Amino acid sequence: MGLTDQVLPPGSRVTSVSAHGASFWAKIYKLDVVFVDNKKPCSYFMKVSECDIGLGMVMGEYNGASALHRIIPDRNTSEPVAWGTYVKDPTKHFFLAIFRDIKDEMPPGDKFTSRLVHLHQSSVSPTGKFGFPTSSWQGTSCLDTSWCDTWEEFFTRTFRSSINFESSVHGQTAEIDDLAEKMITKVIPRLIRPLETGGKSIKPCLCHGDLWHGNVGVDRNTNEPIIFDPCCVYAHYEC
Repeated sequence: MGLTDQVLPPGSRVTSVSAHGASFWAKIYKLDVVFVDNKKPCSYFMKVSECDIGLGMVMGEYNGASALHRIIPDRNTSEPVAWGTYVKDPTKHFFLAIFRDIKDEMPPGDKFTSRLVHLHQSSVSPTGKFGFPTSSWQGTSCLDTSWCDTWEEFFTRTFRSSINFESSVHGQTAEIDDLAEKMITKVIPRLIRPLETGGKSIKPCLCHGDLWHGNVGVDRNTNEPIIFDPCCVYAHYEC
């Protein structure tokens, strides 16, 4: 794939490649690398996806991981290195990051939530709006992250997209259509609009966007919380 020629320092040599972890949408590997200048060997995490959807997924993960890494202390995220396409197989696309040995367990609540507080309080939307500069992906589903002036607008659009996606998979039903319309015309305006009227406002905070126990762990070497697989968006901090 020409990886050492494209994204690693010149003269780097991959000494081993092994399957690592599991994903519904991609193949995951651990790469061990040595450097020509005798620096300490390094390991990388690589995720490989296929076709046009795969290209969007690895680009989205790189941009999201980069945004998180700029805000959260280094020990709580894995540093992204690169994303791109195999030189010898243009149907395969990769995301590359520094390898972190992660325990599959939830971190202590106080440590974990303090990192999220730091993320939400310290981040600033580059436009002052809700959204993200590039596409973000939840699995194989691409979110519309184009900028919105209000949280109500962004939330409504995302909710409508979720309903449309559900209908495309399982079929459209009158009951769901009715409930969705009531949610959009009655519930969302009554619950969310008051948060942004009467002089009140919501700060668009950088959010992980897909935060569940499968995307959280504990670093074996530092015992620090670590989050990964983001679907980043500047949103309400409870998103």
